[in-house]
Amino acid sequence: MMPILLLGILSLNGCGSTRAIFVETGSIARIGPDVKGKVYVKVDGQWVLTDSRVLIPEGYYIVPPKDNN
Repeated sequence: MMPILLLGILSLNGCGSTRAIFVETGSIARIGPDVKGKVYVKVDGQWVLTDSRVLIPEGYYIVPPKDNN
């Protein structure tokens, strides 16, 4: 009985999770909880990557750029 129960629990490992794969389609996405990372900021007309990671608030939108500006 115990091996069957253990097998059942292990098989549930992937259930309930959602995977996302970014494919450049131009669609908008929203930030989930606890997202940290470096971000680009515009300085004197140029996009500059921050040195430190920041916490991005849940619910913020990710909008793909239309061009490099």
